[in-house]
Amino acid sequence: MRKWIVLTVFLVATSLVSIAMNLRQPEPTRGQIAEQLINDGKFAQAVTLMEQLAVENQGNPAIVNTLQRNIAYCKAKLREAHGPETFSIAEPAPPAPPPATSPAKLIDPSTGEPRVPHPAPAPGSTLTLTIKELGNFPFDPVADVTVPADVLALSGARVTLHGFITPFQEADVITDFALTPSLNGCCFGQPAGIEHTIVCHATPERHVTWITAEVVVTGKLIVKPQRENDFTHTIFMLEVESVTAMK
Repeated sequence: MRKWIVLTVFLVATSLVSIAMNLRQPEPTRGQIAEQLINDGKFAQAVTLMEQLAVENQGNPAIVNTLQRNIAYCKAKLREAHGPETFSIAEPAPPAPPPATSPAKLIDPSTGEPRVPHPAPAPGSTLTLTIKELGNFPFDPVADVTVPADVLALSGARVTLHGFITPFQEADVITDFALTPSLNGCCFGQPAGIEHTIVCHATPERHVTWITAEVVVTGKLIVKPQRENDFTHTIFMLEVESVTAMK
């Protein structure tokens, strides 16, 4: 009888230990949460979380670069939901309602000074701008749905920009990529904002090869803010004509 009692106590104790071990499973990290959001197709939420992680890890370029690649992948998936018309350039998008704040009072986040509105492009001309000059306005991808009227008026213009390539997918032939002011961050080590990210599309005949050096890209600019799940994931797109290494 005593042996049965000892055996029963042993089995109960073993079960309690097993239950306790199951209850003490470690909490998932924020990186794991972001990965799960991507797997669940919740790309807008994943972008928001990964941008926060990039700011927190700005002292670790390897982590920031990985996060930026995943952010670019999520933004590409968000654009796919809008269909092939994403890169349609038959007609510039109609101007959206002007923002509530007067453009004259907006501050250029890159300089801290009042922003200078873009002049209307002359017909047949090519505008040469830096990415930060093009996106010289503050933008909150959650709260803001449009951009200043002078920026919208640039849609359809031929532009030349320089920056760094972040491909949306790993491939020998790259036709879709993001162009940003730097590889490891934009302002104060943070990842490039929506207003400083140019979504570029090239035809297979004009495909590019990924390099880490700065490049010069020329093409037709499309200004068309796009939102999904209350998140603006794209403002600027570019139909690529040429890509050359920065001299």
